[in-house]
Amino acid sequence: MKFLFFLFFLFSSLSCGSCYTKPLKIVATIPPLASLVKSLVGDAGEVRLLLESEGSPHSYYMKPSDLLTVESADIILWIGPELESFLVPILEKVDKKSVKVFSALSVKDLVTYGYRCVSDGHHAQCHHHHGDLDPHIWLDPYNMILVAEALKESLIHQFPSLKNILEENFKELKTKLANLDQKVKNILRNSSSQSFFVIHDALQYLEESANLKPSLPMSTHPESGLTIRRLRTLKKIVRLEKVRCLFGDKAYDPELLAKFARKLNLSYKILDVLGYRDYDTPLDYEDMMTSLVLNMSSCLTAARKP
Repeated sequence: MKFLFFLFFLFSSLSCGSCYTKPLKIVATIPPLASLVKSLVGDAGEVRLLLESEGSPHSYYMKPSDLLTVESADIILWIGPELESFLVPILEKVDKKSVKVFSALSVKDLVTYGYRCVSDGHHAQCHHHHGDLDPHIWLDPYNMILVAEALKESLIHQFPSLKNILEENFKELKTKLANLDQKVKNILRNSSSQSFFVIHDALQYLEESANLKPSLPMSTHPESGLTIRRLRTLKKIVRLEKVRCLFGDKAYDPELLAKFARKLNLSYKILDVLGYRDYDTPLDYEDMMTSLVLNMSSCLTAARKP
């Protein structure tokens, strides 16, 4: 009897070579990706957020503890070199046999746009952090559905034993993201005709998804201030386009945002495009997007400052 039990145990172990009993160690670079993969894997994975503090992924510096986190991961989820260029030399050195690297920008059929240039009326200036592709893909919920589906298929291929969990969680996640997509469009519906300025040209995907007018970037280098020529151009645009609002994000100096708003007689809002509500408690993706568009809507639908 003991011998039969031993044979059964041995056969079960051999036939389940692709089973993964430990929770997957998953590293996601930014809160929207961390929220997405957490909803997808549930209790089957332990998700670690790499960029835990607010700031720009474009200019992040890796700490020794970050390097240890990346090297001990089973899966690394990032947007791609267009956003997290700091991660490129690290990923070139990781063991691809033991660590699965998933780039959201590599997903098939993803809706993508190129960076836009800023014109001062005479010359067009383009300033791109890394490449020509705008990497802020998470600001379109439809894109996040595509990313979640591609990630699900990749995980099933690598960990077949998680197929049922991933399929079930994806079905629920897809419904939530589709509902969020409609919610975002409903909130911004009455703002579709309003022009607005941005400090950081990061809202293109949201603008296209919600059918907003294209945002008007202040400058390619807002931290350097505005030239007299550029300020004149902006004041003319404010008058002709009836601009109401200026939007910045947490990566930029709020005093700089307030200064620009005063010069142009605009209302302004600081937008959270990454979901860093507090240092220790990033917002999940649905809450982040809802908060973002409500913040925008409150400015765009308000009466123009006298």
